[in-house]
Amino acid sequence: MELTESYILSQLKVKRERLKSDLAKVEIAIEAYESAEEDAEGMSEAESQDLAITKLMYNARMTREQKVIYVLGKIGEGDINDIANYLMEIDSTVHPSQRAKIYERLTWVASRMYKAGKIDAYKIKNKNVYRLLG
Repeated sequence: MELTESYILSQLKVKRERLKSDLAKVEIAIEAYESAEEDAEGMSEAESQDLAITKLMYNARMTREQKVIYVLGKIGEGDINDIANYLMEIDSTVHPSQRAKIYERLTWVASRMYKAGKIDAYKIKNKNVYRLLG
């Protein structure tokens, strides 16, 4: 395929819009941190603010493996239900009716990542609890 100037220009414009969107998210997160009154806020308000910032920094275009790593970085450790619930809470592109499909895909991805040595896991009863390495 021959790259024409108009094609290259259109791709650069798309990239510029994505970067503008990412920059806006970063600026909102910076403002949230700067305006926070850490001494005066309660625990529930801090958790709410953390979730809001997490939603801003989350990118729905990440691969499933990146999403698992992102969620485990936020929750520390958890089984597939914990990972799926958190992902559904922060990913506005996922409809609640897709929960079973998300659960099935995450089960497969997390298992594959564990077998490949990308994440750690241990069993509690019949459930695998996943966590980041280290």
